[in-house]
Amino acid sequence: MIPALTFECALAESGILRRKTPFTMTARQTSVLIVAISPLMLSMGCNNNCAGVGLARVLPETATIAVGQQFLPEYQEGDSCRGGNISDADYHATPSRWSTQDTTVVRVDSLTGLITGRRVGDARVSVHSAAGLVLLVRVR
Repeated sequence: MIPALTFECALAESGILRRKTPFTMTARQTSVLIVAISPLMLSMGCNNNCAGVGLARVLPETATIAVGQQFLPEYQEGDSCRGGNISDADYHATPSRWSTQDTTVVRVDSLTGLITGRRVGDARVSVHSAAGLVLLVRVR
């Protein structure tokens, strides 16, 4: 017998185990259960062990363009439950709305985010999916 096996993560989240109390299983029962629930554990992870880190960014953070030139920034969101460095793989493109108050310097398509330089100056372009994220555009 293998005493006090507790499957608190995948079993509890899946509904297979409705209680989080230790129980006893034979070695054969344990191996059969592990083989049976391995795909389940891989697909859903152990979410109750990770609060996660919400990520958001705009790429590029700053841009310098010429009058008449266009470019398309990208708003990305993501999350990370693993320790260590956050990588590009933790992000994915997310649709959002774009705007600027500096309409004499740049034109911004609010749906696509396409930015066009109109006259020399600096403009701040906001993404409405994330409070406080701003792209600085320099038109030269």
